[in-house]
Amino acid sequence: MSGVAAHSHVAVVTNDIATAGAFYVNVFGFTPAAGTFRGAGPELERIMGVANPRIEGLFLSLGAFVIELLHY
Repeated sequence: MSGVAAHSHVAVVTNDIATAGAFYVNVFGFTPAAGTFRGAGPELERIMGVANPRIEGLFLSLGAFVIELLHY
């Protein structure tokens, strides 16, 4: 694949951050990078292109591989 140097992470959408996070930690051995985060407001609205977006997320890592769990 020309032009691709690396990837940052993979995003996975879920309806339950806690359950999905526990699955990746307990089954595959991922480690939470930090606690959950939440986002909302005009900047997120501009980035996503939807009105009044609200998200919750959690980054998990396994070595250099990172998953971002997202709930909209």
